[in-house]
Amino acid sequence: MYMNIRAREYDHTAQVARNLTTDTAYRLSFWVKVNDANTDIDVRLVSGHRSNIWVLDQRTIYDGAKVTVSKDTDEWVEKVIYFTSNVKGDGDTLYMVFNFHSSEISAYADALVDNVLLEEVAPPYVMFDTLNGEEAIFLKGKDGEKIKFPEAPKKFGSTFKGWYVDKACTEKFTATTFTEETGLTVYAGYSLNNSAIYTFENYGLKPNALSPGKYHMEDAKLKKAGSNVIEFDRTGKYNPGMSFVGIAHGTVQAQVQKGDVYIITYKYRLTKAVTGNLKMSWYAAHIDNFWAYRSELSSGLTVSMNEKTGVWKTVSLAVDTSNINVRDGVMDNAVYLGITGGKGGILQIDDVKITRVPKGQCIAVVNTGGCSSIPDMFIGKEGTDFSKKLPKNPEVKGMKFVGYFTKDASQKYVLLTEENMKLRKEPLNIYARFFNEKVGQNFDGEDFKNAVDSMDGFTVFDFDYEHYDSQSSGNSKDNVTSGRYSLHRKGESRHVEGSVILTLGNNISETSRYTVTMKVKLGKHLHTDGAIKIVSGRSYLYPWTWTGDFYPVVPIADLKEGEWVEVSYTFNSVEGFVTLTTPGYCELFIDDVVFTLVDEKTPLSTPKEYTEYVTVPRDENGNVLGIVNKPIDIDTIIDESLGKGAPIVLYVAIGAGALLIIAAVVLLIVLKKKKA
Repeated sequence: MYMNIRAREYDHTAQVARNLTTDTAYRLSFWVKVNDANTDIDVRLVSGHRSNIWVLDQRTIYDGAKVTVSKDTDEWVEKVIYFTSNVKGDGDTLYMVFNFHSSEISAYADALVDNVLLEEVAPPYVMFDTLNGEEAIFLKGKDGEKIKFPEAPKKFGSTFKGWYVDKACTEKFTATTFTEETGLTVYAGYSLNNSAIYTFENYGLKPNALSPGKYHMEDAKLKKAGSNVIEFDRTGKYNPGMSFVGIAHGTVQAQVQKGDVYIITYKYRLTKAVTGNLKMSWYAAHIDNFWAYRSELSSGLTVSMNEKTGVWKTVSLAVDTSNINVRDGVMDNAVYLGITGGKGGILQIDDVKITRVPKGQCIAVVNTGGCSSIPDMFIGKEGTDFSKKLPKNPEVKGMKFVGYFTKDASQKYVLLTEENMKLRKEPLNIYARFFNEKVGQNFDGEDFKNAVDSMDGFTVFDFDYEHYDSQSSGNSKDNVTSGRYSLHRKGESRHVEGSVILTLGNNISETSRYTVTMKVKLGKHLHTDGAIKIVSGRSYLYPWTWTGDFYPVVPIADLKEGEWVEVSYTFNSVEGFVTLTTPGYCELFIDDVVFTLVDEKTPLSTPKEYTEYVTVPRDENGNVLGIVNKPIDIDTIIDESLGKGAPIVLYVAIGAGALLIIAAVVLLIVLKKKKA
C-alpha cells in the first residue's frame, strides 16, 4: 500500500465472509505480520454488497470495529474485533478494510494476513460501541453477574450523555446485571458542544477512507508549516470539479445539527499565488462520502489572483443548516470544505472553529475587510438594531469605504441600508467593502495575463484583440506607453468586439461613480465612425456579460492616426467589472487605463456627438460592399392581421447573425399608425 497513489485507487479491501445475519454479534480473529512499513495500519470492518462495496445504501461501516497494527509487528500476532451486524438490503458480505494510521503522503506498508476466522458470539454479552473512532468494548458475562460499565468515553467536540440501546439515543440502557438472554450492543450518546476548534494537529482522516472520496490526497493534504495545516496544491494534478476535505480531530468529523445556526471561523493563506481565482465553500454531507447527500452551508469566499501570499487571514461566516438532508432519521451533517479553481496556487487552511448560536438568538457576521474598528459579529434577539454599532466611515489605509453589503440569491452584492441593519431570523452575512481609490490596468500585470490564459471555452477578449507584447518580433515599443504590454485591437474584423479590462481583485465598486482615463492610439482604419465605449460587466473572464449603458469615452473621429491621446469619462458603475468595445476595421492600441473613485459631486460626462458605426463589410479603401442599408418601410414588415396587443416580432440583420427583437418584452416597440 502506498499513500501517494491512494487518491486514484480503491481502498485496500478483502472480502472475508458472506451471508451475514443482521443484529448478530460476531467475533473476527486474524493473524497479521508486517514486513515493512513506516506507519501503523488500521484494520476496520465494513459490510456491503458482495459485488460492490461502494453501494452506499447497502454499506455499513462499523465505527468501533477496528484494530491498529503497529508498524513494528515483525512477528505473527493475533488480532480480535467484535461487532454487531447491521445488514442493509443485499449488503450481507463482510469486508476487512486496510488503511494507514498516518495521513502523510509518504506513508507505505507491506503486511501479511492469515487465518481469518468469523464466529457468532452467544449471549450473555454486552458490547459498548463508543462511536468515537475507538475500538468497541466487548463485555462477556454470566447469568446474574453484574454488568461492569466502562469509563465514560470521550469524543472531541462532544460531551458524553450516557449509553443507549439505539444510535438515535431515544432509549437509555438501564440494565445492571446479565441474564441468559442478554446479548446486545449499546451505543454512546453525545451532545455536541457549543464550540470546537479543529487545529489539524491530530488529524486522522485518510484519502478514500472507507469511501471513494473523503480526502483528495493529490491536491489536499497535511502540510507541515510550523504546525499541521490542510494544504490544497493546485500546481499539479487536482480535481477540476472540486477538491474537498473533511474537518476532523483524529477520525472524529465535525458535525452540525439541522435547524441550528453556526458560525464558522477559519484561517487561510496562499503560499503560492493562484493564476485563476479560487473559491472556498462549506458543505454538510454524508459522513463517509462527500459526494452523497451534500448540502451547501455557505455561498463561499473567492480568493483573487491579486491576493498577497504568506499572509494569514481570518474569515468568519454564519451558516444555516435548514437544508441538511435527513434520511430515515440519519442526518448527513458532516462538515466539509470544498475548493474550486485556484490554478497554479497553493492554499493552506488552519484553526477551523465551529460555534453554535444559542437557541432563540439571531446572528449577523461581519466580514470586516481588514478594518479593526468594525465589530465582527452581532448576536441577539430578532429585530435588534445594530446600525449604531457599525462605524459610519471606517478606515483602511489606502482604501475607500463604499458601504456595508449583503448578497442576494445570485451572489450579487446588495447595499445594506441603516433601516435594514437589524437581526433577522435567518443568519446574516455582512460585507464591509473597501476599494482602492484608483484601480489601474496597464496590461503588464500577471492578473491580466493569467486571465487571458485561464479559460478554455471563453476568453477575456474577442478574436480581433491581442495582448500586445512590444518585445515580440515585428512589434514596436511605440505601441505601449508604459511597461511592455498594451491591449491591441487589430482592426481586421468588421464586427464590434469587446475586451474585459479589469480582473477579480483588481475590480471597481458596483453602484459607485468613477472617472476612467486611458491612453489611446489609432492605427490603420477604414472609417472614422463609432467610438471606444465602456460598459459595466458581470464577468472578469468574458466580455459580453454587460449590464447598463454603453458610455462613449472617445469618438474614433477625434483620434489622429499614429498619435497617443489621453481621454477620460465619468460614469456610474453598475457592476464590478468593465468591458471595453471598439468598432470594426479600426486598429487601436490602448494602455494605462485608470479608474478613479469620485464622489457624487463630480458631474457625469456628457457624450460627444459621433456617427454610430454600422457593421458591414468594406473593401481595402473603406467602401461598403454588397447591399447598402436602406430605410425600412414599417408597412412592409408588419402583418396587419395581428390583433391589438399581439407581440410584434422583427428580425434585424446584424454582423454576427440575426437578432430577434420582441416588442412585448420591451426589447423594441414599433408603433404602426393607422392609415388615414
